[in-house]
Amino acid sequence: MNDHQHGPGCGHVLGAGKTDPAGCTPLHTCTGHDASHIHGGTCGHDAVPHGDHVDYVVNEHLHHPHDKHCDDHGAVRLARS
Repeated sequence: MNDHQHGPGCGHVLGAGKTDPAGCTPLHTCTGHDASHIHGGTCGHDAVPHGDHVDYVVNEHLHHPHDKHCDDHGAVRLARS
């Protein structure tokens, strides 16, 4: 069993780039949670270190909480064992 938890300082970071951008996308609308949802360590979404921040996997894309919206930082699929 692997008890490794991804997060800041874990050593595994998804690089930001063309496929997984790190920019602001204020017009992104996600149906994966309601507008009052707050991402964090106990929110229920998998955390993925991405560039210099942490994103959360929501409906197979990277979500980054930013100001009063969530940015879309690209599609992602998690491998499950």
